[in-house]
Amino acid sequence: ALTFSVFVAFHTPAVNIITNLIGLFFLTLLYEGSYKKRLTAAILIYSVNMVCDIVSAYLFLNYNMGEPTSQIFSIVTDLLILVCQLVAAKVLGNQAKQEYIKGLKILLIIPILSICMLFFLIYANLQNRRLLIGESIGILVINMVVFYLYHTLIDIHQQLYEKEILSQQIKIYSNQLEVISQTQKQV
Repeated sequence: ALTFSVFVAFHTPAVNIITNLIGLFFLTLLYEGSYKKRLTAAILIYSVNMVCDIVSAYLFLNYNMGEPTSQIFSIVTDLLILVCQLVAAKVLGNQAKQEYIKGLKILLIIPILSICMLFFLIYANLQNRRLLIGESIGILVINMVVFYLYHTLIDIHQQLYEKEILSQQIKIYSNQLEVISQTQKQV
């Protein structure tokens, strides 16, 4: 209701984006997690939805900015969002449930900049649809690759941490064995 009211009242893309992001953030309050994770989820969901909207509007339909859309537009957008969701679930798997570490604030800049770039591309009303579609898909791929690499780095960091713990345990066991050996010699 809030986003619809703002859309009707202001009919400005920038205000709509902000209102939608706020609405998505409020939806994340229904789930457990830190505010950083909630904000990240809201921004990621919105950036993926925005890219899917742009791709479906300019690739599959002959859409001009400001014109009303048909139901086909919504169906194509929903299918693209579903494909992105399935790809993300396949790539991330259970890693998506892991706790983000310190670099999350910096990592959050990437989808925010992506939303701004797409907003300015649409607002500039580019006449070259192929360029706009290519850039939208490129931005989506960049976002997905960056988050995939981030999760890969988390895994590598976790493995290095586990190796370090195992190494320390080996040293401790070695010291205990040495103490036991010395005790037996004394006995």
